[in-house]
Amino acid sequence: MELDRLLDRRSIERLLDAVAALPPTTALSLAVHGPDGNTLAGAAIVASEDSARSPIALASDPIGWAVAHRGPGGAGADGHADAAANLVAWVLASLAQGETEKDALAVELLARYEEITLLYDLSAVLSAALDEPELCAVAVERCLRAIPAASGSISLLGSGGRLEQAVARGAYATPDVRRAAERLAAEVAVTGKQVLMHEGEEWADPPGGLYGRAPALLSVPIVRS
Repeated sequence: MELDRLLDRRSIERLLDAVAALPPTTALSLAVHGPDGNTLAGAAIVASEDSARSPIALASDPIGWAVAHRGPGGAGADGHADAAANLVAWVLASLAQGETEKDALAVELLARYEEITLLYDLSAVLSAALDEPELCAVAVERCLRAIPAASGSISLLGSGGRLEQAVARGAYATPDVRRAAERLAAEVAVTGKQVLMHEGEEWADPPGGLYGRAPALLSVPIVRS
């Protein structure tokens, strides 16, 4: 992730000016460098052993550097320069993290929108088709493309309330995973409530005898309106 793509240069310049004006009011030159050492904002400082440098990190990976010099002509560094560089780095890292989270939220919202679109598309297909096995096959195949998932199936209540698998696509990782999925489907058929098991989640009451780290499984009821 590039720092100059996450943050506006004018905002960085205003931050550098504000930090440089903090007491003590002796000359302090500040700059923000990219990972390769190029100046993104601030004074044209060439980083050296005398520079106060602080990494601007995002998820523990440096995406830039805050650089500070103090003294006439911008030469030399001391405790004030160290503190200024650390402050600038911390503020910019926090802002960059916020921008990254906003981008992630936008991606998640787009995914939710695509899921809603999928539901409308499924509704149109289902309302136009008449053959029950074909309806189930179309629904499973479209869901597998949208999520995506390794396998999926639809089970319907048959005579006597027995749950019968109408269609299945893909393959389960192990027989235990298949038994777990079948038990989840049976529970959902009884409770009418969806069940989501996250990947790696420890199951207190493991379906089908599946213990330890579980794969992600989702089971939802089908309600006829």
